[in-house]
Amino acid sequence: MYSAKILLDSITPGGARLTTWELTYPRFVHAELMTHRVFSRCSASSRAIPIEKMLAQTNDSPVIPKYWGKNKAGMQADEELTGAGLVRAQAIWLEARSDAAYHTRRLAELGFEDGKPFGLHKQLSNRLIEPWMFITVVVSSTSFSNWFKLRHSKLAQPEIGWLAGEMFLKMKASVPRFLEAGQWHMPFLPDRAELEADGWRTPEGTDVFGEKDLRAVSAGRVARVSYLNQNGVRDPLEDRKLCVERLVPAGHWSPLEHVAMSMGKEDWNAHVLRTLQDEAHERAGLLNPMALGNLVGWLQYRKCFAHEGGFEFDWENMPDPHRVAQAG
Repeated sequence: MYSAKILLDSITPGGARLTTWELTYPRFVHAELMTHRVFSRCSASSRAIPIEKMLAQTNDSPVIPKYWGKNKAGMQADEELTGAGLVRAQAIWLEARSDAAYHTRRLAELGFEDGKPFGLHKQLSNRLIEPWMFITVVVSSTSFSNWFKLRHSKLAQPEIGWLAGEMFLKMKASVPRFLEAGQWHMPFLPDRAELEADGWRTPEGTDVFGEKDLRAVSAGRVARVSYLNQNGVRDPLEDRKLCVERLVPAGHWSPLEHVAMSMGKEDWNAHVLRTLQDEAHERAGLLNPMALGNLVGWLQYRKCFAHEGGFEFDWENMPDPHRVAQAG
């Protein structure tokens, strides 16, 4: 189930290349990818995936290490197990998977209460099986140089090293499509001709989806990676609704980071200066470069919303979450 797929590869008139990936790799190396802060990412969630689906995945396609390194001091294993030692290690690895699956199911099926079955919620019971899980992640960035330097290396964990190597080869072979300033990079969408041929309609059922609607559809589809249902039947109206009615009002902005508008070099430079000046004025001299986002040369969809930097909280009257939990 290891996979590295380019979803969309685009470049601006100023030469800023934005690449969006769908990556599948072992859950235990996810923390290493998370250290690369120039990446926008949305990932499948153990809290969202049904227990039976998780157990089926780890039973049919469990994570198996790509390199069975022999123990030694330091972070890198230079020598791999062979013979009986390798066979024994693989057997123990899968035995531990079976034990974790057994206890996961026990937590999910605790018993009956008032004649109804009950069990521990998947946000906890699923955690036991994570070391044998693959995770699917949508990643977008305009900068991969540090990623390749650190991860496409013999010093990297072999599993993430394989991923970086695949990404390096595919990115090197990919020819990004040129987008004029003002055009949008929108993952998980067919091209305009296909949209019109399929008769995509606005919520009012009149015209073919406009650019504003398409941006919301794309962001909604990125968000659905949390549930691992990107390969199912997609409804553009439902995807738009997910973005407009759930993601934006609740402040779940990360899916909107992967949708971005191409900018020319001069417009981008002017945008940077204007944004930093506005931030300096609002924050009494403290510049906040993150007001620009993590993509260079692109205006992220989330930056089109005035309140995306954070909602204002009434700290004085905000309820104590511990007391709320206890009361619940």
